[in-house]
Amino acid sequence: MTRKTYATILLALSVVCAEKTNGQANTSLSNLANPTSINQHLIPNASNLRDIGSAANNWRNFYFGTGIYFGNSLTVHLSGTDNFFAGRNAGNPALTGLSNTGVGNYALDNVTTGSNNTSLGFRSLNSLTTGTNNTALGFRTLYSTTTAGYNTAVGYRSLYTNTTGANNTAIGYQTLQASTTANNNTAGGYSSLYSTTTGSNNTAYGYRSLYTNTTGARNVAIGHNTLTLNTTGQYNSGEGYEALYSNTTGGYNAAVGTYALRTNSTGSYNTATGYGALYSNTTNYNTAYGAFSLYNNTTGSYNTAAGYAALYINTTGTRNSAFGHYALEVNSTGNDNTAAGYYALQSNSTGTNNTATGSQALYTATTAGYNTAVGSQALYSTTTGNYNTSAGYYSLRANSTGSSSSAYGYYALYSNTLGIGNTGIGSYSLESNTTGDYNAALGRFSLSVNTTGNYNTAVGYSADVSAGSFTNATALGYNATATASNQVRIGNSTVTSIGGYANWSNISDGRYKKNVKENVAGLDFINRLKAVTYNLDIAGLNNKMETRTRSLTTPEKISESERRAIAEKEKVIYSGFVAQDVEKAAKEIGYEFSGVDAPKSETDVYGLRYAEFVVPLVKAVQELSQQNEAMRQEIAELKAMIGKNPSAVLNVSDASLEQNTPNPFKGSTVINYSLPQRFASAQLVVYDASGKALKQLNLSSQQGKGRITLDAATLSSGAYSYSLVVDGKLVGTKKMLLSK
Repeated sequence: MTRKTYATILLALSVVCAEKTNGQANTSLSNLANPTSINQHLIPNASNLRDIGSAANNWRNFYFGTGIYFGNSLTVHLSGTDNFFAGRNAGNPALTGLSNTGVGNYALDNVTTGSNNTSLGFRSLNSLTTGTNNTALGFRTLYSTTTAGYNTAVGYRSLYTNTTGANNTAIGYQTLQASTTANNNTAGGYSSLYSTTTGSNNTAYGYRSLYTNTTGARNVAIGHNTLTLNTTGQYNSGEGYEALYSNTTGGYNAAVGTYALRTNSTGSYNTATGYGALYSNTTNYNTAYGAFSLYNNTTGSYNTAAGYAALYINTTGTRNSAFGHYALEVNSTGNDNTAAGYYALQSNSTGTNNTATGSQALYTATTAGYNTAVGSQALYSTTTGNYNTSAGYYSLRANSTGSSSSAYGYYALYSNTLGIGNTGIGSYSLESNTTGDYNAALGRFSLSVNTTGNYNTAVGYSADVSAGSFTNATALGYNATATASNQVRIGNSTVTSIGGYANWSNISDGRYKKNVKENVAGLDFINRLKAVTYNLDIAGLNNKMETRTRSLTTPEKISESERRAIAEKEKVIYSGFVAQDVEKAAKEIGYEFSGVDAPKSETDVYGLRYAEFVVPLVKAVQELSQQNEAMRQEIAELKAMIGKNPSAVLNVSDASLEQNTPNPFKGSTVINYSLPQRFASAQLVVYDASGKALKQLNLSSQQGKGRITLDAATLSSGAYSYSLVVDGKLVGTKKMLLSK
């Protein structure tokens, strides 16, 4: 502003002031001496037509009765109603309110009684009385305001020690500095809300905003060093670099941004999102989302974190914990869950007490509970299944709603979907099981074939069943294979001895036996059996029962030691029966013999329960005993008869026995003999190599020469003997050889 313009303004103001004071002002000058001699109106008759002074000469001073004056202070003043002040002691005298405006050094100096105040300058609104809609801009703005109002201040030390508070807004260096007694504060700028007293509904924006705020309340701060060393806490919210920086003391904290909740002190209901979220927090109900979320949190509590480095070095956290990208991502109401790893427990929504460690462990779980998964993709497909425990890569991976299963080892229970109560220990154990329940497998590849079978047990490397749907099958030992339901197999095809220190006991309590009948076949059944010797085809047996579908790139090869064991076992000559022959013999006489274990499936083979042969053997002995008793009685009768008639005594020399023809023979052979003149009975008896009587043929009661054709269809190849017995006396014995 030029001096000429300034002089014009002052002149115009003086005229107005004079008019206000005297009611009539001169409009022309007639008493001016040389060099200026004018006699015309001061007020121009058109805009910009007249000048006051000149470029070369200045006016010195203007003096007014109650208007502007520089000497002795009061400078530019209008008072009453629409008040305006400009200058040093601007404001009052004796003002009573209304639309105050003050520009200058002591602007609005002690104004009474307030109203719509506006002030600009040093000490502006200096100790205002009594307040209302204050606005101040400049050094010491709103300096010790009394008694406040809807305060707004912009500038150095704005709202400087404000008294007494109200709806404060301050923008500038040291804004809201030591405000007393604050209220609905808003501040933006360097040192905003600097040492606020006392608190209230604070909002601050800028470097060091909410700088050492006292005493707290509903704080919101956005900017560099936001909520810096806030005291004392309450409903804190901060966003920006070092947000909630060293907050003291706690409150319902929420922070978004770099170093969010950085070294928070001391804790409370913390929520932080962003890089360094909850950085070194201390402590309470923490929630953090983002890079380094819950970064070095101290000292824990009810933490929830999801994202890169979530719960990073958490100390000392409690209840729900999440580690890794997307870990526990969808969890909504689930409690006490722990997840560690990429996508671990990613789909969990309401499930509780789950623990997942490993990439994508328990990945699909939604409402499942009380599950524990350790290993990459362990329990991967579980949705609602409960009480499962899985440890090992891909263990229980396909499980969806199956419950109460335990898997330990690589691929253990891999295919299980709905199965319940299964236990697999060892890599690939129960690998193919899908819906089977309550199976137990211990050992690598154990029960790996089972799919839908229930209540099966396998213990030992590759101990298994030969089909996937068996029930209550048990296999014990390396490569032991159960081939039917309700079957127990101990050892594999190369085992040479099974035993212990006591005989096997079968349940045989008469109280629990029904339909008891004495209809066991004896001699007729025993005589039809073919006792044989044989070698086992171990390789053929193994190929018959080998139906496993292990998930291997290349099947495991038979070891050299196992090859040797198979070769040695195939050299052993066994004595026994052929199960099919025993089955045929029993069917021929209509005997339901329980000693034959017929195949129950395509993969099963015939077996014999040799202990069962004791019963028909006992029956045969009983029958022989009865025959012997009958013969004994017959002999006694003959002796008695001979005693009465000695001439009837048998002359053995009158009887003879010839060699069978042909000999050796196949199928049948002819035996010639001679009988004496007098005899009661004659028999031809056939014996095996051990002297056991196999057949007894009654001969014709006629004397002289005779012959009999012996059918050996029921006999096995080997050496036999035959004897002629007349009236209980041995006439002779011959040997014969049967070949098949």
